[in-house]
Amino acid sequence: MVHFSGHGDADGLVFHHDDGSFRAVSPDDLREIFRIAAVSVKVAVLSACFSEPHAQALLEHVDCVVGMPGTIRDDAARSFAIGFYEALGDRASVQAAYEIGCLAMRLQQPPRDANTGGMRDVDEHVRPRLLVRPGVDAGALVLAAGTD
Repeated sequence: MVHFSGHGDADGLVFHHDDGSFRAVSPDDLREIFRIAAVSVKVAVLSACFSEPHAQALLEHVDCVVGMPGTIRDDAARSFAIGFYEALGDRASVQAAYEIGCLAMRLQQPPRDANTGGMRDVDEHVRPRLLVRPGVDAGALVLAAGTD
C-alpha cells in the first residue's frame, strides 16, 4: 500500500526537498519510479489535486489506484482517507472501501440548501476515481488478514 498526500497541479505531483525547493513529478516519472522499485504494491492512493493521470500511469505496476480528477479540499481528502482505511481495516474489499470513502466525503459536505436540508452530492469533478488494472477484481481484493 502506498499513500501520497500532498499537492499536485497540471505539471505533476509536488515533491519537496529538504532545502525547501520542490519539483513536480510527471506521470511518466512516477511510473518509472514504481517500475524501478519493483515492489509489490496492491493499492496506491494519490491524495492530491489533479492526480488522476498519475493514477492511470501506475496501473502498469499497481492493481488498484485512487486518483483525483480535479481539485480536492483537505477536509474532503481526510474524510475519504478515514472512511477508506477504516473499511480496509475492517476487511472490506478495495471496491467497498472506495465506496465507503466516497460516502464519508459526501456526508461531511454541508447541506446544499438550508431550506431543504438535503445533502449535497460530491461533485463528479471532485470525487476520487478508483482505477483498476485489467484482470484485477477490486471487489474481491481484501488487504487485511482475518483474525477469527
